[in-house]
Amino acid sequence: MPKVRDALRILDERLRDATLYRYEMPPATFAAQGDDSGHWVSAAAVEPLSVEPVGDLLIALAEANVELRVMPRLGELWRRVVLESTLSFSGTRLRNAQGQEEFEAIGREWEARQRGAPG
Repeated sequence: MPKVRDALRILDERLRDATLYRYEMPPATFAAQGDDSGHWVSAAAVEPLSVEPVGDLLIALAEANVELRVMPRLGELWRRVVLESTLSFSGTRLRNAQGQEEFEAIGREWEARQRGAPG
């Protein structure tokens, strides 16, 4: 288990060393993107009402009851989310993950299913 412990230690260090900021935006010009992905966009430029550091991310995540999972690869999880779940999803940050070919193949399969083609 040394590899797992090392990975968890590195993750812990990165989460504790990172500074994440919470931006409070004026809601007037924002609208849901319309696809149930949870993305809200504004067609107009806006200035934040406030900007504040979140603080210790591990504590903030625990207080928000967020479950973190350490996975060697995201491909199988992404396959289940995209192809087997009825929930809305977004893969906005997957471009930063390893295994781009696998994500692209899953995306092509999802698109084929949307067109009614066999997966």
